[in-house]
Amino acid sequence: MDSAIECRSLKKILGGRAVVDDLSFSVESGQIFGFLGPNGAGKTTTIRMLLGLARPTSGTALVLGREIPPGPLILSAIGGLVEEPAAYPWMTGRRFLRVVLASGLRQPESLADEALERVELAGAAGKPIKTYSQGMRQRLGLAVALLRRPQLLILDEPANGLDPAGTKAFRDILETLREDGCTVFLSSHQLSEIEKLCDRIAIINQGRLVREGTLEEIVASESKVRVRVDPSELERARVALEHLDVFVDDGGELLVRATSGREVSEALAARNVYPEAVRTELSSLEERFLELTQEERT
Repeated sequence: MDSAIECRSLKKILGGRAVVDDLSFSVESGQIFGFLGPNGAGKTTTIRMLLGLARPTSGTALVLGREIPPGPLILSAIGGLVEEPAAYPWMTGRRFLRVVLASGLRQPESLADEALERVELAGAAGKPIKTYSQGMRQRLGLAVALLRRPQLLILDEPANGLDPAGTKAFRDILETLREDGCTVFLSSHQLSEIEKLCDRIAIINQGRLVREGTLEEIVASESKVRVRVDPSELERARVALEHLDVFVDDGGELLVRATSGREVSEALAARNVYPEAVRTELSSLEERFLELTQEERT
């Protein structure tokens, strides 16, 4: 499958500090790709470089097969939403989109209504933007990004400040875009939404890539095995598993870092300890995110 985005040793120095540092990853066409990192990790700076709003200090990136900064033809195939969308509050949603549409290459005005329909704002198209809720303004920003039917959509915190219903509506829109073949590059702090939406995920910290892969690849690399034994055998079980990094939780069960329940059961059986229950637990994305970014800080 072709890559919609390919970063190669991308670097950006600001104020004498590497905000993005030797960053390499690729995004396949037709995917929803999650781009994660703590505040100050370099996510927005990376996005600004991909959109041609900032130039890399070194390294390069290809966007839709062309080197950044992208030219006008490539930019016309990219939709972007970076930070809080801005609009003229006295305009109606439809009028605002038509003004934005008229600022670029000549396009039919019907694209404005099509974009409003796509983000479920057709019913509010004739109302002033100042009457829109936070969720409606966010969807209007997405409509701007979708105006020219982009092949690639780059979004920076698009669901910021939305309530659960608004967040679900946003998720539904992005899933529909993927079904239509649009590639979505999504930076977000809402890890539960990333878990539900994304085909692949990259986690960065201090400007560097710390992990990339599918959700399963990222969380499965740190699975835990939960073991319940008779309380009288708890200490013997802990000693039998101490080579595997084990601790006892508040409920008196053992949590073991191990590749499989079989490995744990065999270690216990070698000491004649037979558990009442053994089950494998995958870490959540939130747990792995915190582990990876904290490891990088230390």
